[in-house]
Amino acid sequence: MEISDKIKCLYDKDTKYAYANLQELEEISDNEDFLYPYLNEFIEMLKSEKYVIRVRGFRLLCKQAKWDREDKINEAIEDILTAVDDEKPTAVRQALQYLEYLVPYKKELNGRIKETVLSIDCSKFKDTMKPLIEKDIRSLVQLMERWDKLDKTKQPSMEAISRYVNNPLWEELCQHIEEEYQISPIFEYSRCAMPGWNVKYRKAGRSLCTLYPMEGYFVALVVISEREKMEMGSALPSFTAYLQQLYHDTQEGMGQKWLMIEVRDQSVLDDVRQCIAIRRKSKKR
Repeated sequence: MEISDKIKCLYDKDTKYAYANLQELEEISDNEDFLYPYLNEFIEMLKSEKYVIRVRGFRLLCKQAKWDREDKINEAIEDILTAVDDEKPTAVRQALQYLEYLVPYKKELNGRIKETVLSIDCSKFKDTMKPLIEKDIRSLVQLMERWDKLDKTKQPSMEAISRYVNNPLWEELCQHIEEEYQISPIFEYSRCAMPGWNVKYRKAGRSLCTLYPMEGYFVALVVISEREKMEMGSALPSFTAYLQQLYHDTQEGMGQKWLMIEVRDQSVLDDVRQCIAIRRKSKKR
């Protein structure tokens, strides 16, 4: 069946048949731009008196965002966003969920989209639907606010990085370093083996550590130089088995060991704190 014929099936009274065609068209849209020429038709479907037609059109137009080389979605964004004010709560839910396919490819529209979804009056929905729609709104907003660590044009805030890492150990270590050594974080963009934004901590011109944010954990780089080797060797038995093995496996370069420590649990976080203390003697409290 031709694409045009499948699109005609979206209007079929047999909902199961129409839905099956919708799913097939969505799958095509994920991999090819064959449906992009029909984008204007999908936008027109938003004006239908039948909410199922509105929903089908909305779902397919969102799937075309990755192929929208002519910025047709940008031009029609105000009409498109009327979908989140649909009278049918199920239509609103699907609109919020399918906007998640649009926002990664239309970052320039995220401000307008965010403004619109945050203005939704959830009090008009029944108690059974209200919390679900509120959850969909939060999910979409979080996606729009999600930090892209490889975007060198946009320096992150500590709050954005914390949301990205989404692990309390990140904030615990940063707070410890800033309070213990009375220093502030330095944001730098790296093009090395771990590209993207990282956070450095320096004291008196000397690096204490560099933190590389990951999703769910982070990597702490601590350099052990000649002057710390003796103390590090004496303290090594008190470290976790992971850190001990890492220290032994890390090759030296110019008399230094560059320890790339994956911080996923509290015990390894304690290792990092001790390494930093060896790197620079901590204040006695």
